[in-house]
Amino acid sequence: MYINRLISRLQGIGGALSGALIGMLSIIIFFELGVLSACSGFILAISTYYGYALFAREQSKMGISFCLLLNLVTPIPAILLLHSFSRSGMDVMILKMMGIYCFAILGSVAARAKSIASLNEIRSGRC
Repeated sequence: MYINRLISRLQGIGGALSGALIGMLSIIIFFELGVLSACSGFILAISTYYGYALFAREQSKMGISFCLLLNLVTPIPAILLLHSFSRSGMDVMILKMMGIYCFAILGSVAARAKSIASLNEIRSGRC
């Protein structure tokens, strides 16, 4: 029982990491295209949570917390990578990063609310 739960959580973490990679690529692509890069923060949050939900057999508070941590950490290497290749100043990068964080937090709240609702349904046996 414990081994199955551990395997499920590790698979969920792998799914969350693959979702974070998709989100990081969306940050880089949207920034290079010059379109609203803040939407990539929303894509990051949704892909991280659904990556976890897709690979894990059951959702847990630890998994949701890990996804939230990934949503906060993932934009940093993407922005640093973009800054190393960009000609714009650091002030422009900071403003874009703030927009990405705002939308990542917004997406995290939406995805987390859905995750908690489905977690409560599983506990109550309505699923």
